[in-house]
Amino acid sequence: MDARSEIRLVTCLFVDVVGSTDATLRLGPERMQRLLGDAFAEMSATITARGGTVEKYIGDAIFALFGAPTSHADDAERALRAADACARWSSGSASTGPGLAVRVGIETGEALVDLGAVENRQRMVVGECVNIAARLQQDAEPGQIIVGPTCHDATSDAAQFEPLGTLPLKGLGAVEAWRFTGLRAGEAAREVEFVGREAELAALLEAFDIGRQGTAMLALIVGPPGQGKSRLASEAIRRASQIGVMQARCRPGTETGINTPLRQLVEGDIAGATPEAVHDRLSSLLGGHDGPEVAAAVCHSAGLAVDERLLAISRYEQRELIAGAWRRYLEAVARHATLSVLVEDVHWADPVLLRVIDHVTSELAAPIVVLATARPEFVGSADLRPRQIGCRSISARSTRTPSTGWWSLSETAAVADRRPSRGRRAIHCSSSSSRGRVRVPPNCP
Repeated sequence: MDARSEIRLVTCLFVDVVGSTDATLRLGPERMQRLLGDAFAEMSATITARGGTVEKYIGDAIFALFGAPTSHADDAERALRAADACARWSSGSASTGPGLAVRVGIETGEALVDLGAVENRQRMVVGECVNIAARLQQDAEPGQIIVGPTCHDATSDAAQFEPLGTLPLKGLGAVEAWRFTGLRAGEAAREVEFVGREAELAALLEAFDIGRQGTAMLALIVGPPGQGKSRLASEAIRRASQIGVMQARCRPGTETGINTPLRQLVEGDIAGATPEAVHDRLSSLLGGHDGPEVAAAVCHSAGLAVDERLLAISRYEQRELIAGAWRRYLEAVARHATLSVLVEDVHWADPVLLRVIDHVTSELAAPIVVLATARPEFVGSADLRPRQIGCRSISARSTRTPSTGWWSLSETAAVADRRPSRGRRAIHCSSSSSRGRVRVPPNCP
């Protein structure tokens, strides 16, 4: 194996533009070339914005990869959302031309990825999932998105599907397939029981115990992508019970606006989250004198309204004023019940959000527990630096830094016993081919 190559869990996406032959006869080759160029540019941008990499163009098709060179815990869902966006765009955009549509095939699986081939986009990935996705795309009707079994398992919480049974794919035999019918409005409840990570979970529950006594806590959950940081945080919140919850998820700047995480936190507390609703909520919590001023800063930071005061001062002063406003806001919310603030993927957070977290959890006497998930490279950040000392309390800030890791064999067996038969096979088969470590399918706790 080349030093630049490694086995990765990836999701392969094939998007084929159909109807171009007939359209070329009607429109002529020059106009058709422009239409296809515009369509490919738009769909490629859609894929890239969701974290995918376009490996190559094959005739009228795009082959894209999610999970390499950069991997995310939700790569399969990202691929599905990108496919849905491409299908919606092609059906609703006049620029794709009359009679044009897309058909899509997606599958997830382990593949050999050549990380050195990213720039030339040639033979970047080799694996069965590539062939399955390509064959599913060929079997799809115009406007259809068809996924394979592993992608279906990985995204069944986020999307709805119609079973197609087993499809005979050339050179691959019979493969189970599903037709994508739409995204779910919210995340479905997980059916698999949480297993393992007892020490890390105990550290988080201890943080909640201390928080209930009136000391603001920060717990930074550190681990590589896909190792269950979010699931660990969600399980701790579930077990803590009888607490208020506000949560947000950071994304790279090209995917969402920098205000999005703070707006998500507001939406977790205020239905609708309009400037008027925020003003009413803060006036109720803080009184008529301070409420409007705090509300203006919160709305500005969340992208709900512009506060002219903040435009007239330096960025440093803006961050300090916004952080102070959020501290007062969350402190007021926590007067009624212990408050949990979950912020996922803070390695992508804007400096304003990091300053808010830092300010809220620095020597504040309030029952607030901030759970933040991050990749290992974030530890040591100049903006938010809890020291790595296991699960011991440090300073007045009372920080916890549990790390996610690999399951033991007994924990893996316990998970396998709770999985459907196909999931058990995936767990056990993968364990023999991953350098002594156990890989599990997406959506396993």
